[in-house]
Amino acid sequence: MERHGINEEILPAQEQSFEIPDSLLTNLAAISILPSDAMSEKSLTGRNSLSRNWKKLLLSFIVTIIVIVFGIVYLVLRPRKKNSATYHNATDDSDPSSFINPKKNVTYHYPSEVAYDKFGIPILPQLDSSFMIIDSSTFDNSKRPNDKTTPPIDQKFPYGDPNYKIRGVNIGGWLVLDPFIVPSLFNSNAPNETALVSSLSPKEAKRRLLNHYDQFITEDDFIQMRKFGLNHVRIPIGFWAIEKKEGENYVELASWQFLLRGINWARKQGIRVYVDLHVVPGGGQDGQLTEVEFVNELNNSPTDSARTLRMVKSLANFFKKSNYSDVVTLLGPVNEPVARNFTGNFTDFYLKAYNIIQDSYNDTNQKPYVILDEAHYGLKFWSNTDLFKDEKFKILGTHNYLGYVKNLSNSSDNEKLAYPCVKWKQDIALSEKDFSSTIVSEWAAATDDCAKDFNGFDTHSKSPNTGCPNCACQSQKNWESWTQSDKDYELALIELQMEAFEAGSGWFYWTWKTENNINPKWDYQLGVENGWIPKILDDRKFTCDLMKKQHPELF
Repeated sequence: MERHGINEEILPAQEQSFEIPDSLLTNLAAISILPSDAMSEKSLTGRNSLSRNWKKLLLSFIVTIIVIVFGIVYLVLRPRKKNSATYHNATDDSDPSSFINPKKNVTYHYPSEVAYDKFGIPILPQLDSSFMIIDSSTFDNSKRPNDKTTPPIDQKFPYGDPNYKIRGVNIGGWLVLDPFIVPSLFNSNAPNETALVSSLSPKEAKRRLLNHYDQFITEDDFIQMRKFGLNHVRIPIGFWAIEKKEGENYVELASWQFLLRGINWARKQGIRVYVDLHVVPGGGQDGQLTEVEFVNELNNSPTDSARTLRMVKSLANFFKKSNYSDVVTLLGPVNEPVARNFTGNFTDFYLKAYNIIQDSYNDTNQKPYVILDEAHYGLKFWSNTDLFKDEKFKILGTHNYLGYVKNLSNSSDNEKLAYPCVKWKQDIALSEKDFSSTIVSEWAAATDDCAKDFNGFDTHSKSPNTGCPNCACQSQKNWESWTQSDKDYELALIELQMEAFEAGSGWFYWTWKTENNINPKWDYQLGVENGWIPKILDDRKFTCDLMKKQHPELF
């Protein structure tokens, strides 16, 4: 996005049998049985000598038994070690959707052989490529959020067809943390994900994030998305979900298993998935807008570029499998790259990423569409370039936030309502016609940046940067005290934007929900439940034609 504790349960180790070797048993027998002539009549000195020998043998026997016992205990209880290579990759034919949920005592498809890290937490198993834990044939692929506008999962979604629109949400703050979505995870000493992980012991960081991943989003969320008519979901992930290099302050691989769990929940509801590589090496931290360094040839850019492309290839190779290719239909190789120059490293990266994804799929019917972020150049710029003109499986993505439109924050309410109809609808329609299918990957109802922690934990509004130097964030009115007029205004903002964005191929709202509804104008779930976002997406009260009829002076 532009701003551009799981209850620990140490699982029992797998039981191991231990047998004493026959040779050792023979030696023990030899030690325990004295020869028949050992007690012949000898002098007292001889008897004392024999007695001393017997004690030595007995002591040796006891020591041997102790060693054996300790050996058995060590083999059973020793911590399982994982590969200590510099890179740890989750996509190499591993299927970590089999997460063990201690709170609910449910096991998700783990194979029989489970290894554990030094904290007693399951390590994702490296599986043979022929072994598929999740079998798509076990799901009912006939479910769909809307019979008229969404084909079932076992049929292709006709991207670019004007009769079929993407209507989706982002699951922000889940697998890439964001303080304005889940503020309880942060504090002044840990204002972002890297600082949070650095401030905790490795064990506690992993425990805390696993708890968040497990509890913040559940299957009920996907059930509700389908009931609201949403046919797509965008799931942002950080590069550390795929691989992490030594010294990078993230919890490695843990979020990958939850990504797969979310994808499988989406399938069960007939919802298609856009996997978004939201944070890449050398790019933004924790979703905050930062230059992607390799795009602009900065610092360690060649290494970061090659590493990101390797991750893109890992994603493509994993999701090309038949049990994912029909549900993961959109892939985004980078989010909001701020490119100083359109040519050079930027276009080189995009072309390589696109070709890597397409070349990974042998079956044309399985190929995903690649989301190309317009990189703050604007849709008209892309319509005038020859880049990707002949490529079929592409969609241009843009992020449209009313709060970042210069000078709009100081405009009248009606001017804010008219803006999507006057400006965005026309631009998106032209991009759809002249370049390719065009979607709005992020947008919201908010017309300012006054949401709590929006610009970072305990960071105040940056409204002067949006062209409104005299604007001051008012104390936001509690949504529970909103009047019907307040809700109607928010509903109008929402519906007019939906219409504008559906002049193209559709949209993804940012975001599905916020913790304890802390930021209501960014909370899709809360908006539907309380009437300022339409529950039936084809039944809208406000239209651009109506707005033009009532306020022709604004058009």
